[in-house]
Amino acid sequence: MRPAPRRTPGSSGLKGSAKKKTTNFENILANVRRHKKLEFREKSRSRKESKK
Repeated sequence: MRPAPRRTPGSSGLKGSAKKKTTNFENILANVRRHKKLEFREKSRSRKESKK
């Protein structure tokens, strides 16, 4: 029976949750803009409902 192969040092073969999660600033800004739009829509919707 052969032993399972080991990961050799220096080989970049991490998979799944072992990878470091990274993001860039553009993605963060896009997310902030999206949340602001959603908040604005919710506020305008609640104003319309309160006028009824």
